Amino acid sequence: MNGEQPHTEGKSTKLAIVNRFHAMLENGIPVREITVPALMDELPWSQATFYQSFNTIGDVVMPLLLEMQEAAMERSKAWYEDDGRPLLERLDESIVGGVDVFHAYGRVMKAIIDCAGQDETIYEMWTQLARYYEADIRNNIESQQAAGQIRQGLDAGNAANFLVYGSMWQYILHFGGPTKSPKKPVVETLIQAWRSLLYLK
Repeated sequence: MNGEQPHTEGKSTKLAIVNRFHAMLENGIPVREITVPALMDELPWSQATFYQSFNTIGDVVMPLLLEMQEAAMERSKAWYEDDGRPLLERLDESIVGGVDVFHAYGRVMKAIIDCAGQDETIYEMWTQLARYYEADIRNNIESQQAAGQIRQGLDAGNAANFLVYGSMWQYILHFGGPTKSPKKPVVETLIQAWRSLLYLK
């Protein structure tokens, strides 16, 4: 048990640093203004402790990106899983779930975009995340086309690209700035966009 204590404490310290970083973003502090001294100022450890877990401020973004991805996948799965409910009901539920997640992580998304230009690892992770969503949406569109639920003439790849990047920029625009927009208008815009593109004949 004693042999595991340093590892446990290390994980707890790292989590506290990540949570503090997230809180600073949520308080409207741009990532470019977050420094190691400022980040560690209200934590009970020295700046040296930061460098035991991270090399740069940009590295702190990575756990939040993975946390955001996991939450988004869980909250948006209704559209992908046929549980007997009407298709549009499941689509709407997925969009509402996604908006809930990205409302909470909008400033994290903005920080990721800001860091990606200077950090190749973050850029690759962000690109992989976007490509993952794009492939997932494309596959589901093609599956629903085969089932006759979406018109055959729609290019699934182009539609998926538009939906992924259009949705992401809605999240960043409305939830990534100093003042977050209400969720309802974003939900309504995305529902209309997705329904119109995929299901209007």
